[in-house]
Amino acid sequence: MSRKDRYEIQRIKEGSMIDDFERDAIKRLREFESDHDPDGWPAIQMQDITLLLNIIEREQEILVDKKSMIRQLRSEMISLKDTVREQRSYF
Repeated sequence: MSRKDRYEIQRIKEGSMIDDFERDAIKRLREFESDHDPDGWPAIQMQDITLLLNIIEREQEILVDKKSMIRQLRSEMISLKDTVREQRSYF
């Protein structure tokens, strides 16, 4: 497992998939819920929407990578299980 994978797993365990800058943007956008009409008035800043879209896209890429890693680990587990089974049959 690479250093990057270990780092990502640690971040997931700690629940820190977003950084402070992103957390602040989310907080600002949550504040809009309380003081904005449903039709979008007053307007919000496009930079906040762009940041959230970037977060979503990044999280989707991470999810794809994690699913790939899970498939690889499953394959390795099956291979290891077969190896152990073969070794036991020798005894």
